[in-house]
Amino acid sequence: MRKVTIHFLLFLFSLNALFAAHEISIRSEPIFPETEGDWLQLTIPLKRVGNLFLLEAKVDSIEGNFILDTGAPNLVLNQTYFRNAKISDGTTASGIGSSNNNIKRLTTDSLTIGDLVFKNITADVIPLGHLENMRGIKVIGLIGAGLFYNLEIEIDANNSVLIIYKIDKQGNRIVINENTPILIPDILLPLQLFNNVLLIDGKINGKKLKFVFDSGAEVNVLDYNVHDKVLEFFSLTTRKIISGSTNTKIEVLNGEIRELEIGTILFKNIPFVVSDLSNLQLAYGLNIDGILGYEIIAKGKIVINLKRKLFIMYFYKEDDQ
Repeated sequence: MRKVTIHFLLFLFSLNALFAAHEISIRSEPIFPETEGDWLQLTIPLKRVGNLFLLEAKVDSIEGNFILDTGAPNLVLNQTYFRNAKISDGTTASGIGSSNNNIKRLTTDSLTIGDLVFKNITADVIPLGHLENMRGIKVIGLIGAGLFYNLEIEIDANNSVLIIYKIDKQGNRIVINENTPILIPDILLPLQLFNNVLLIDGKINGKKLKFVFDSGAEVNVLDYNVHDKVLEFFSLTTRKIISGSTNTKIEVLNGEIRELEIGTILFKNIPFVVSDLSNLQLAYGLNIDGILGYEIIAKGKIVINLKRKLFIMYFYKEDDQ
């Protein structure tokens, strides 16, 4: 029993960090930066801390850990290391269980990830000290989805790598070796991009749901306000009250979803929490039903092609879905 309690406490810390870290700015238009570098394919090592994926990157002269976070807009920087940022008029930030606040922005000279270079990226600057304290690591910032609009990325959790591919004007990967075997994906879905947030459709108990795909989410989350038929498939194990990023009290229900349908695949008995996503919905400007994160990523290679609006998944062989 004590082991279970300790595990759940660690889970709550992870969830609290997720709630606090997902402060996003509301942009009038997405920003899709051009890239530099003489390469066709890059393999970037990933470090796993808890259920977060970190990579090494450099912004201007500051180098260190960045969280790969497709739930964040473009580049997000930790205010601790970028104190010269200025408040941007008309922008707000919201987290799960937190209220809106003005945010700061900073235009960087360069963002470098391996041999991949972005120039003159405008970044959101927010406090990320809570996340550093939760995980005991230095976090320079978050690498968001919008940075990869003109690229294709592959997240391979088993091999702890992020593979980045250059694509042509139509969004097709530029082939390095034409003899490379063509694999048939287990999941191939249309991907929606709204305010630089990745959205995919799923079903629970026959009800169609809209999920944010978020590589920075250590847990899967369902909104409290989903249809009752959806919650019929939720098995509760623990109920807790935790503090959000502004000390707001949040009720969290921990359990499992009996069946989650994505494409033609049924994921059975998958861990989920149920909580209030209303502030995050306000920030996105969109009603979302939940967030899919690590528990999905751990089951197979994920390929994201924003230009072609595709979400692709290849299951690891040991995962018999």
